[in-house]
Amino acid sequence: MKNLKVWQKLAVMGLVFMIPFAAVTYQMTASINGMGLDVARLEVRGLEYYRPALLLLKNLQLHRGMANAVLNGEASFKEALVAKRAEIEQNIAAVDDVDRRLNDTLRTSEAWAPVKAACTDLLLKAPTLSADESFARHSSAIARVLGMIEQLGYSSKLTLDPDINRKRLIEVLIFQGPQLTESLARARGFGAGVAASRARVPDQFERLNREAVLVEFLGAKVDESIVKALESNETFRSQVEAHAHAASDNVLEAQAAVMKLARAASAEMKPEAYFAEVTKGVDSVITLQDDITKVLNASLEARIVSLERDEKSGGYLVRLPANGD
Repeated sequence: MKNLKVWQKLAVMGLVFMIPFAAVTYQMTASINGMGLDVARLEVRGLEYYRPALLLLKNLQLHRGMANAVLNGEASFKEALVAKRAEIEQNIAAVDDVDRRLNDTLRTSEAWAPVKAACTDLLLKAPTLSADESFARHSSAIARVLGMIEQLGYSSKLTLDPDINRKRLIEVLIFQGPQLTESLARARGFGAGVAASRARVPDQFERLNREAVLVEFLGAKVDESIVKALESNETFRSQVEAHAHAASDNVLEAQAAVMKLARAASAEMKPEAYFAEVTKGVDSVITLQDDITKVLNASLEARIVSLERDEKSGGYLVRLPANGD
């Protein structure tokens, strides 16, 4: 060292200090990328669980509305009500299956067990309930499913996704979309009973008006999240935009049907027509949620491939999330 020039000594000293720093930096970035890979895989499992849970929610909401119409005197829904019960039993079995497969990863069984019990008990007791009891018990079971879906968002780390555009779509998937469909479905089920009973009271119209206002508010929130998520991501826009526009239009039409029923002048609206009109709005939102599930799954799978490639090549880099990455 004594024969080296000053700048050479400084260079050697700098190199000596840089070697442990580089090792620590490599280990840190490798750890960060490894964590990103684990989280992305967990999110994909969350989306896998989400789909059967969403179908259970959809059919419970339909069963509630059909039962309310039947219990208020509308016999045309009886056959569909029996078929819907069978579908719900299949949905429960499907969630059971995915829960068994993914509980070790997502820790979902604790949340699913009381939901399953509530749904099973509802199907068992539904034929003996009054209209008001039936609606209340259905709504309680549905609230449990909504809570389970929210918990799934947390346990699968979907709510912690680092990409801002994915995160906005996840907000629609886990929170805003289910809230909107439930508001529409409540208005559908309650309104079908009102239309079937032919006995109109002011409280019914006030309730329908409140539901219509809530639908408008929640629909606007979904629209805002979708617009922001799609404006800077062409991949998301190409796969989601068409159904997003359709859902927005159909929700507005469903809201108009609720408001129409709430007017005294609409006292002769047929339960089947009302139910079908509002169902178009609910189904459009569910179709949008299905689109979002698919686009999120594809985006996360691409992220997993990218992170696995970095891991195999040793090219660990801490990267800012790109669109869809």
